[in-house]
Amino acid sequence: MYYLNMRYIKLFLLLLFPALLWGQENYSGKMSPYTNHFLSSFEYEKRELQKNRFEETAGVEEPNHVMYVNSFIEINDGSDLVRIKECGVKVNSVLGEIITAQVPVDSLQVVAALPDVKRVQIGNPVEEKLDKAREITLVDKVQQGIDLPRSFMGKDVVVGIIDGGFEYGHIDFYASGKEELRIKRVWNQNNASGIPPKDFSYGTELSTISDILSARYDKKSDTHGTHVAGIAIGADMENLYYGVAPQADIVLVSLNKNSADNVAIVDGIKYIYDYAESVNKPCVINLSLGSYLGPHDGTSIFDICCDNLQGKGRLLVGAAGNEGRTNLHVSKTISPSDTLKTFFPSYSCIDIWGEADKTYDMRVVVYSKNTHKTVFTSDIITVSKINQKVYSLSESQDGASGKISITTENNPRNNKANAYLEFRINSIAADHYIGLMIWGEKGKVHVWGDKQTLFSDNEVEGWNEGDTQYTVNEVGGTGKRIISVGAYISKNEYTNIGGESITTGQTVGEIASFSSLGPTADNRMKPDISAPGAAIVSSFSSVMAIQPSQQSALISESVVDRSKFYYGVMSGTSMSAPFITGVLATWLEANPDLTPEDVRSILISTAVKSRDMDENMWGYGKIDAWDGLKEALNLLSVGIQSQTDYQKIIFAPSSGNRKFGIRFMEEDNNVTLSIHTVNGQLVYNQYFNHIPMKHEYSFALPNIDNGIYIISINGNNIDYRSKFIVR
Repeated sequence: MYYLNMRYIKLFLLLLFPALLWGQENYSGKMSPYTNHFLSSFEYEKRELQKNRFEETAGVEEPNHVMYVNSFIEINDGSDLVRIKECGVKVNSVLGEIITAQVPVDSLQVVAALPDVKRVQIGNPVEEKLDKAREITLVDKVQQGIDLPRSFMGKDVVVGIIDGGFEYGHIDFYASGKEELRIKRVWNQNNASGIPPKDFSYGTELSTISDILSARYDKKSDTHGTHVAGIAIGADMENLYYGVAPQADIVLVSLNKNSADNVAIVDGIKYIYDYAESVNKPCVINLSLGSYLGPHDGTSIFDICCDNLQGKGRLLVGAAGNEGRTNLHVSKTISPSDTLKTFFPSYSCIDIWGEADKTYDMRVVVYSKNTHKTVFTSDIITVSKINQKVYSLSESQDGASGKISITTENNPRNNKANAYLEFRINSIAADHYIGLMIWGEKGKVHVWGDKQTLFSDNEVEGWNEGDTQYTVNEVGGTGKRIISVGAYISKNEYTNIGGESITTGQTVGEIASFSSLGPTADNRMKPDISAPGAAIVSSFSSVMAIQPSQQSALISESVVDRSKFYYGVMSGTSMSAPFITGVLATWLEANPDLTPEDVRSILISTAVKSRDMDENMWGYGKIDAWDGLKEALNLLSVGIQSQTDYQKIIFAPSSGNRKFGIRFMEEDNNVTLSIHTVNGQLVYNQYFNHIPMKHEYSFALPNIDNGIYIISINGNNIDYRSKFIVR
């Protein structure tokens, strides 16, 4: 009997071993480098000593002593979610083949190994990024109804704000009569004391005015969300600082205080759109948030989700970012004999992306400037392969002390080799630097860092300095349908409530020095448009307004029914984005069916632009809310049409052979002809020093795809824009 039992046991083990092996290996390649890094760090740092730091950086929540992390899960078409839920997963948004969920950390690999699961990616961390402004952008004319059928203030439009630091009862969020609160819903994702929204597994929904006012704040340590919301929809019109769409309905989503991530943002977007659909109203959502993890080419899972959620009457606005003077990017066209070499700070997070279908190698070094030699050199890592490396350095041997973590893969969405690196260097010898070397197949490699990472050559010959190009951020600046907003200077001085005059040192009318720059990694123009974003006055949370640290930024206060409400100044693309959000709310009031593509075509037709404006700083130019609203009205009845100097230009679009003809009816100089897709990608550009009267010019674009395009012709006298269709 004993012999038979052993035989059965051996047979059982032989049958079990392949299953065990499958369970271990079948998640390989199904988790992003950042997710693999997360799991590695989790095992290392989940001790109680490290718990608080880990929660702050990774967004882990621990209800009922089970540690969850927000995640995107890509599934096969038609997959049943039962097996995923059996792993303890809390499913939230279902967006076709992508779902958002809270996944038990201990089950991440189990979920990734399921046959119906294509990929698991935990959320990338994100962070927070009007008196003169309304006049300069012609919002005043929109609100007054000058040369319009009536005034437009966002009535019957839902404006969603995903942010944090809200004072729900601020007077700015009431109707102009100060009796009706315009906030219709609040989802506090961080508050677990109440009932979550329908179909979501976390946070607390506030759906009645009494509940919203009783809550008062989402958190008392911040006023960012209050300020952002006031710019878009503030209605305290008895002072100078009301917003752009003061009659819009409001829905607020407060992000998790531990670590806001892009999974929670997607849930918030769906929640707001679902509410707008339930009341049959158009909607525009503001994201004054940022992240620098990702390919910056519109193929990230976050950008794909956002593109799919937008559509007719569903618009999304994002801040381009505030890194216009921060060298958090470096790139180079590498080859086997031409290496990208750069230095960066000891505490850094770095994301590297190559071109599609190309591979490259990399290594990390500790470099001595005194000896011009490397003291520490990592392995050579082929980035297109799955790797996970952790190095522990000691200063006596390696010139630095600390930990380096490297995870790599070939991304299945865009077929680009991707590496995520995290450096926690506690000490480093004098005149020693942490460096990165990349070489391989000829092609361009982009390297981005977090806000603490500044790439530098440290004045070492042959090493590469960082730059500010391609710094539009992943949350608001790289999607193909999101309207990305840069910032310019509408005001450069103000007087605070204490009578102190403060000057910013920037020039009115110029792009803000902090405004992040394009293009995207796939060479689309970003940002799309620019709006006032410096020294913008808007509502302040009352709790924050009385803090000593805020006194220099405090501008004024209002007293209503013996309650004080405050207004203060902030700067950033976090301020320019909600300005555009408010503008789009007025356009949606005029034309509730506007799509992101409609908005982009309106911006092309109406934005204020001069010849010296770099499109990767300004986008299409400065917002003109008034002309834009007229164009939104025109789209209701006219459809695709020419604008401006139609009498000076005769344009003959292709009838199928991709050939085009233009006749210039007037003489002009310094003429630029350009053609863009509705997504902002330049497909043709030609400059003419001089154009004689009745000059004819023809050209062919044999390789362009079918679709809608925008032609722009600008000279000393000509200002022509038109949409046309290629079939």
